[in-house]
Amino acid sequence: ANGMRRWPSQWGTATPYVGAGLGFAMPHVDVDVPAGNSETFGYQLTGPAARVTAGVTYPLSDRLDVFGEYQFTYSSNSATLENDGTLNTDIVTNALNIGVTLKF
Repeated sequence: ANGMRRWPSQWGTATPYVGAGLGFAMPHVDVDVPAGNSETFGYQLTGPAARVTAGVTYPLSDRLDVFGEYQFTYSSNSATLENDGTLNTDIVTNALNIGVTLKF
């Protein structure tokens, strides 16, 4: 579940926004252990996940905007592998995104 909040134009026509979300990680676990003669292949529910976003949009025309944002994501993953194995890892990402929005 994600929530976003946009404010009316604060700096001329630019529109700032923030967002946050909570959910769960469901990666495709693909592990092949030739020495152990086992293979794990499939989607698993592995733990909690969260994200935080902050950015700003700027209109170029009625149908076209540009945006820039920072996004942080986190997931805690605990996967079950064949032959009683486990895989545990926390994944943290930071991203600076820029792009174009087309409204239709």
